[in-house]
Amino acid sequence: RLVKNNEDPDEVRKLSGQQWLQRWINYRNSKPVLQEIPADDYNNELFTSMKLNNDEIEEFSSSPEQAAETMVNQNKDVSNIKSEDLCNNNRKLQDLFAADLFEDESGLDKLSEQEKSEYKSLLKSGSRGKSDIDTFTTWINTA
Repeated sequence: RLVKNNEDPDEVRKLSGQQWLQRWINYRNSKPVLQEIPADDYNNELFTSMKLNNDEIEEFSSSPEQAAETMVNQNKDVSNIKSEDLCNNNRKLQDLFAADLFEDESGLDKLSEQEKSEYKSLLKSGSRGKSDIDTFTTWINTA
């Protein structure tokens, strides 16, 4: 799904949260997961990945304010991000919004027993001692 079979496990472990979110957005848009999303196209890709049923807006760039408002309203119970935050192209807030969506409903199938065995070295151990809050705080404070 988000990891390719030929990827080096050590390199996969080094992926940042931002890189995982980008892979997830690409996956949801049926694009190669390793494809880069240009910063100026991030909202378009995120909007497309949400598969919103809004006949008035085909892509984020055609009406950014209206598209952002639609995205935020649809997910107001999931995220505290505001439409202005998305329109201002603040990548941290865009990623936080995407992370909120991912956490709520990733759309990824559960790993099969074979996949769990195959990717065992990539799965995080619960004994690392870092809470979700610690991880988030570290991530949000990076430049």
